[in-house]
Order: sequence, then C-alpha cells, then structure tokens
Amino acid sequence: MNGPPRRAVGTVGLVALFVALAVQLVVVAGLTAALGAVLVAVGTHRQSRRLLAGGTLLQFGAVLYAGLQSLPAVLVLVALLATILAWDTGEQVITVTEQLPPGAGRVRPLIVHGSASTLVGLVVVGGAYLGWTALSGGLSLIALQLLVIGCGALLLAMRV
Repeated sequence: MNGPPRRAVGTVGLVALFVALAVQLVVVAGLTAALGAVLVAVGTHRQSRRLLAGGTLLQFGAVLYAGLQSLPAVLVLVALLATILAWDTGEQVITVTEQLPPGAGRVRPLIVHGSASTLVGLVVVGGAYLGWTALSGGLSLIALQLLVIGCGALLLAMRV
C-alpha cells in the first residue's frame, strides 16, 4: 500500500463532514462546508496539500458565515474545532505517508497525534465557550467572531 492508510483518510473525511452537519442550519454554510469536506478528503487521499488547504479554507469560511448568521455559539465553536482538526490530521496523514515506508506502522503516530490535537482543541474551545458564557450578558456578535478567530489562532499555534 503506497498511499495513506484508508482508515486515516476516512477519519479525516468524517471529521470534515461533521463541520457541514454542525453548520447545516445555515443552508449556504452547510453546502459550502460539505464541498470543503469533499476537498479535504480528496486532498488527503491524493496527498495534495493544496486540495486539503482549499477544502479547509471553504470550511473555515462556512463556519464564519454561519456565525455571522447567528448560529449558536456552541455550534460555531464545535464546527471551528472540527475544521482545524480535519486540516491538522490531514496534514499529519500526508506527512506520515511521505516519511514512512509502506511496511512501517503508519496508523499509531496518526492516532497519537489526532488524540493529542483533539484533547488540546477541546480544552481551548471548552475554555472559550465557558468564557463566552460567563461574559454573555453584553457580548456582541462581533465579539463572538473575534472569540472564534482567537480560538482558531490558538489551535493553529499547535502546529508551530
């Protein structure tokens, strides 16, 4: 098997599809996120960072648009986390596939990386949601968008 592990590609695709499900209350965002999920899965399968990045960008835009259309904050944060996890795991699948030979165990490093990224993401997004809930008395929609962008920046900082 020269390509990436099928289970890993399937997992990335499912996480990306979850974004579309989370924002489906806003129809345009749901359709855009679904298209992004297809690009993320195809990009991961073909080991194309451009397709992966393009799909992730579509999904990120869909999440921001859904937030601007007053999607509940918890759904926006969960969709943002799923977007970043799909991108991060897709990148890891591509990197592991490039670096390890076909006979080597490729699944274990992907499971460890995905689990750690998910744990960090849940802590950050959970903290952001709790902070938003505590301050929700006078929090505007712009403040919510800035909170989402800040959470995204923190999650992306995991890659550095």
